[in-house]
Amino acid sequence: MPPPVTAPGQVRGAGAGAAAAVCALCVVLATALSFRAGAFLVDDAFISFRYAHHLAQGRGLTFNDGDRLEGYTNFLWVLILAGAEVLGFSIPKAAVVLGFLLGLACLAATWLLARAIMGEDDPLGSLLAVLPLAADRSFWLWGASGMENPLYAVLVVLGAACLLSPRPHDGKRLLLLGASVLALAALARPEAPLVFVVVLAVQAMPPRPALRARDLAVASAAFAAPLALYAAWKLWYFGELLPNTFYAKNVGAPHLVSEGRHYVSSFLADYGYGLGLAALLAAPVVAPPGRRRAAAVPAALTLCYLAYVWAVGGDIYYNYRFLTPVLPFLSVGLAATTLGLMTRLRLPSRPARHLLAAAVFLGFSVLAGLMSERRFREEHRLGEDYNGHRERVAAWLARWFPPETVIATINVGIIPYRTDMRTVDLVGLTHREIGRSRVDPSRHAPLAHEKSSAEAVLRERPDFIEFSRVEYPVAQPDSSPQWRPLEFATVYRYLSQTRYPAYRDLALREEFHRSYRPVAYPLGGDTGVVTFRRFPDGEIPLSEAWRNYAVALQAEGFEREARDYLERAGRTTPGHGEMQRPTTPPESAQPGKGSAPR
Repeated sequence: MPPPVTAPGQVRGAGAGAAAAVCALCVVLATALSFRAGAFLVDDAFISFRYAHHLAQGRGLTFNDGDRLEGYTNFLWVLILAGAEVLGFSIPKAAVVLGFLLGLACLAATWLLARAIMGEDDPLGSLLAVLPLAADRSFWLWGASGMENPLYAVLVVLGAACLLSPRPHDGKRLLLLGASVLALAALARPEAPLVFVVVLAVQAMPPRPALRARDLAVASAAFAAPLALYAAWKLWYFGELLPNTFYAKNVGAPHLVSEGRHYVSSFLADYGYGLGLAALLAAPVVAPPGRRRAAAVPAALTLCYLAYVWAVGGDIYYNYRFLTPVLPFLSVGLAATTLGLMTRLRLPSRPARHLLAAAVFLGFSVLAGLMSERRFREEHRLGEDYNGHRERVAAWLARWFPPETVIATINVGIIPYRTDMRTVDLVGLTHREIGRSRVDPSRHAPLAHEKSSAEAVLRERPDFIEFSRVEYPVAQPDSSPQWRPLEFATVYRYLSQTRYPAYRDLALREEFHRSYRPVAYPLGGDTGVVTFRRFPDGEIPLSEAWRNYAVALQAEGFEREARDYLERAGRTTPGHGEMQRPTTPPESAQPGKGSAPR
């Protein structure tokens, strides 16, 4: 027996109060989860912060002064953060606040997307589609990370919703709006053209395409025109179209496919995303005949996006930063499939279907949270721990050393941003020569940390290379930064565990050992920092340099060469240059003249 028919006016009237209640619940739930996850600013976000800070100060889009290099992939986000500093706001704080507000805006855009896919006759059902996204901790974690994720997500979802919602009286306007919004998304992340192409391709597929050839031409022109202007500007400003990160991350390397497969499979296993994908793929099947094309767009887009991330390898962060944009589509797909199945099962009334769907979504969210609780907390704790160390190192550098100090590190976020010192990026994200160096395919290295060039690093003569943590319960005097020597073998054993080619290649250069030795400085409390400090030419005894070089050679399997340098070290007369503790700070250090942390 078919369900009772309710007059349209009664449906709208009865659903208005419930819709408002659900909307309020979404906002409250989102707010609670956002603050529960905490504002965890990842180190990579500070790369964009540094570009934005330099731009706001009139120093151009540069990581190091005078070096025009595109070491970011989020141009629009950098512009927004630069504008925030011009208005007097702190960039890190502005990034967190904007991220949270953009997260709320993404909830609203997801509701519009759900209406475009599920139809406008069920506004409460469309609001229920927002609940799984609002309760997704990964979504809110990256919203408060300082990265461009929430900006890109809201633009992608809003653009797709506009392209899926043309009406006879304002279809052209929405088409132009959707294409323009996706063009903005392309300025926030380079993957936006994929979204534009997939949405238009599904809309133009026969039979009875939703978009005609003329519509496709208009949308393509609206999308491509601003991007063409942006490309022309990039050629003029940077001298190249592709960002330096494209080369530094070794895009196109065959081994990235296996990395991407693990990334995507882990994504589907955690937080219940595999169930969400299954529901998304089923949405076109259970949707009403008139809505099947629209319901196929999120499914096609999600599959293409997963394939893209599979191909490029994802990234090194847990919680799936690269896949944040597909979470709204998974949420809408889960809602569309659930409500569609309930309609086919002929449940007695629409309110009953809504209540049951709400219970399903909340249960799904609770289950997803329980599945990932321990891993989420552990990753979050480790991240905050690492960031705390970087903040202490930055404060130490700014206190004791002048702004012209040159540092070299793999972690080119917090430390360079807080100190504003010239920084050599050991893996090349913000360094042209290192980013374009060749990768040895026989060496397995962490994703996006495969590039290295010892020649380029040593040519810039950094005062300090890398900053690792060590237990060092020694009080820091007020007069000068005191250090103590460390055994190279112990330090290198620790560094080699990270498998970064940048460390290995430096250690296998005799020139490095003639100029640098590992030392430890106290940071306060019971921790210190281990760093390779540059000493004036001739101050490090040859016997010490050769012994350290032999340790590195032996660790890397060069036994014959290691024995040769050990013999040289043994024949060297220790009378000249025996290691003496300097009575002054490093040659570039002038206590009291360092710049204060921002």
